[in-house]
Amino acid sequence: MLFYKRAYEDTSQNALWQYMLEYFTAKYTALTRKMSGQDSLDAQLLFSIRLYCYGAVGMTRKWVLQDNVTSAETIVEMMFASMPEGMKAILLHPAPHTKADYNGHSPAPLPSF
Repeated sequence: MLFYKRAYEDTSQNALWQYMLEYFTAKYTALTRKMSGQDSLDAQLLFSIRLYCYGAVGMTRKWVLQDNVTSAETIVEMMFASMPEGMKAILLHPAPHTKADYNGHSPAPLPSF
């Protein structure tokens, strides 16, 4: 945990938290495009992604630097609960896949339990 505290305290040009913000914003944007089947996303959804990523990285930074009580599991649950509904709708209920998504092959069957 000491590594992360020192990394999050850094406010220089190449700070870890700034890298994480850029990474997660790009990752969620790409994932949302893929899961929605859309090449472009509307302004509201892009705003929601950016706002969520800023909040998630900012709260993670605050948690690492100031909160020694709340468990990581609880933080993750709270972040999930705070995700904008537009993002949840796409990420939890993706567009149906077609055979073209699997390069002409059928998807692997899901394991049965």
